[in-house]
Parts: sequence; C-alpha cells; structure tokens
Amino acid sequence: MFKSIVRSAVVASLAAGGMIALSAVPASAATTIVAGSGSTATCTTNATAKLTPALKNDWTASPGDSVPVVAALPDTQFASDGPVLTSAKGTATCTGTATDGVNTAPILGIKKLTVVTDPAHEGTTEEATCASLLAGGGTALFDTTIEWTSGNADKIANTTITDSSLVPDGFGFEFTGGTATGSFAGGTFTSVSPASSALVAEILQPQETGAQAEANSYTSLGCQPSLKVKVKNGVATSATLKAPKGLKEVVTTDGSLDASS
Repeated sequence: MFKSIVRSAVVASLAAGGMIALSAVPASAATTIVAGSGSTATCTTNATAKLTPALKNDWTASPGDSVPVVAALPDTQFASDGPVLTSAKGTATCTGTATDGVNTAPILGIKKLTVVTDPAHEGTTEEATCASLLAGGGTALFDTTIEWTSGNADKIANTTITDSSLVPDGFGFEFTGGTATGSFAGGTFTSVSPASSALVAEILQPQETGAQAEANSYTSLGCQPSLKVKVKNGVATSATLKAPKGLKEVVTTDGSLDASS
C-alpha cells in the first residue's frame, strides 16, 4: 500500500513537470516508563557502604587478666562520637516487568544503587563502635535512589525512597519502610544485605589478653585495640594500647531487593 501511494505521487508530480521530495518515515520514539500497578522486580544486589567515622571498639579494663600490667590498664575510649554517616553504592541483576498500563519493558537490573544518610535524620550521637553496628541504624534514616536497566529501547524512570530504616537481620542488614516516588511509587520494597563471614569475624573478635600479647599471637581485625607489652626476664614490665584501624566500609554480596506496586 505504501509503495502504491509513493508511486502514484511520483507519477502525478512528473506529469505536472514538477519534482517531489520524499521524507523518511520517523522511527518510534523511546518511552520512559514510570513503573506502576502490576510492576514487579526481584534483584540480587552487591554494594559497598562507606562509614564516617570508622567504627572502633574501646578498651574495656580487665582487672582479672593474668598479666598484671595489662590488668592495670583502665577503660580507654577509641571510638568517635556519632552520628555515623553512611554512603553506599551498588549494582544488581534483576528479573521483572515495568508497566505504566500502556507500555511495558522487562527489568534486567539496577545500573546504579545509592544509599545515603538523610541529613535531617543522621542518628544517635553515641559512640561509633563496631558493636553498635549489630544494633542497626538506630534513629538514623536513609535515602535510596535506584536507576533501573531496561530490557528494550524504553527507559524506566528512577525510584527514590526517602527515610527508610536500617534494622539488623541476623548478621545482615535490612532496609524497611520509607516513601517511594517515581517508579514503584506507593509500592512495597524489601532489601536485605547479608554480612560476610569476614565482617562477622571482625565484629565479634574479642579484645586481646595479656597472654596473647606476651606470645605475640593476636592480630586485630580492625575493630579492637591491640596491646604492646615490654618483657624483661620473662616478665611483662609495661603495657600500652594501640588504637584500632577501625571498620571503614561494609561490603555485601548476594543481597536481595524486591519491589512491587
């Protein structure tokens, strides 16, 4: 049919002694889909969260220690006062569908996932210890931005979640609540990031003993301060404390994020 119309126009133009200009047929424009009712996404996430200040445990006096100079050391603070600010970035692979009721696109992933502490709700001013990480985010609230990856030429509008809470999930972390706008606005989100075995070991490491210091058999994994003892004739004559390096970031892999509206 299209060829017949073009041919007829050319014939008519030539018969009149004129010329005809043919315009290219425009391609369909890509659509930005704001995922609404009926949209779902199931994702596997990987992320790295930076913590400021770094988390450090204090030295707790141990008067029962077998080494007298260690037993004599007083409580010593190494942790900074809070709040602890969090800035996380990550990506994800996903399955799911985004639809606005007219247009539909498969969801293949998240090309950029960002989480930051809400400046208006930075959380508690208590000491920033590694042990406090197990208690979750406390009073802090977090803002999340999700940039989706579409499986066709259409784009999927970003999702912004404001003022979600962070709560412990075993040794992992779960984001709950908050208000979503953009894609999946008013929908439900669940996001869990499991802690690695290295992170669990770092958080749960007990503080060094005098006997370990004498034997030089203890290495701080990052959270705990360490001891330095001077030994003369087989007896520890002095003991000092070295500040821990601190837990500066949390890396999570094989986390989950589910969204529906």
